[in-house]
Amino acid sequence: MNIREACQSDLKDIILCVNSAYEHYIERIGGKPAPMLANYEQCIKEKITYVLVDKSLGLVGLLVLILIESKKQLFIENITVHPKAQGNGYGKSLLQLAESIALSKGFKFIELYTHEKMVENISLYQHVGYSISNRIVEDGFSRVYMKKSLMNG
Repeated sequence: MNIREACQSDLKDIILCVNSAYEHYIERIGGKPAPMLANYEQCIKEKITYVLVDKSLGLVGLLVLILIESKKQLFIENITVHPKAQGNGYGKSLLQLAESIALSKGFKFIELYTHEKMVENISLYQHVGYSISNRIVEDGFSRVYMKKSLMNG
């Protein structure tokens, strides 16, 4: 496993990974989830974007972060693992990277959101220490915002 910053040559593989990971939600939520609509060329240029590459499977993970200096916070805009690579701890590795970046900047919290109908994601994030901080409709999506304290004790 290798996690590195994304580059424009990863674009096709990023889109394939995201579409594969989110396509099964289309029917459940009544349309394409927000990650399937994102402009990944722009993410690579303007956001903190990492890819996870498996030696035999290729690009199988994506992490897109937004630095919110005014709030002293790092926001996980997207974290994705291709279905063929799930269950290998790759998602956990990407979450740990995001948290370590936030800590290195002295931030006390990290935040993300998921669609309210992606209940397995909500459960997974709660399992690793995130708690629900808000529920709102934003950009036409019913989102559950979740936050994790990065301070021990």
